Amino acid sequence: MRKPAITVLLSALLTAALLLTACHKAPGGETTPAPSPEPPALPEGCAFDPLTRAYEDEHIAFTLPEGQTVVSDGTAGVYSRYLTFSAPGDTAPATVYSVESAGDALYTGFSQHDLEAMFRLFYERNIGAEVRLETLRCERFEGSSEKSGPYKAVLYEYSVGFEKAGIRQLVWAVETESDALTLTFTVSDPEAVNASVASIRIK
Repeated sequence: MRKPAITVLLSALLTAALLLTACHKAPGGETTPAPSPEPPALPEGCAFDPLTRAYEDEHIAFTLPEGQTVVSDGTAGVYSRYLTFSAPGDTAPATVYSVESAGDALYTGFSQHDLEAMFRLFYERNIGAEVRLETLRCERFEGSSEKSGPYKAVLYEYSVGFEKAGIRQLVWAVETESDALTLTFTVSDPEAVNASVASIRIK
């Protein structure tokens, strides 16, 4: 681990994994959703439409997977933007979007081996047990936009299992000349997540 940012983001993902694998039961045995607080106001320059699930800011535009209509702002510290998206009543974020300076880029410079080792080590250290990690996709690409200029990006999808639980996530990260943008999806519906990835537009 090389930057506080990577620990913050991975900690959020670990929390999401543990919450998603926990089941909250009412006395009668029925599953009850946790109450969801009113979402805070978004940072200046951000727009989110819960009806269409479309998000946009000065860096990026994309449409969230089906059902993700709640956004929360957790921007602080190393991030210039840190937003989480979830379905109503969910206690864990389904999608995390972050922006930081290009010098702090988390993923675009990592090889597949580095990504596997990083995620495995993080989960094992925090869970205190061996995990099963499998890379499902690792794709690199480059592009250019009118505002941001040339950029490089990586798509990394993996599954991790521990004890009787597990989680599947897709990380989409792009580094422009000035910013590093990261979208991390917890995958329950691969088709919906892939549609969201396909909707991403760098400004």
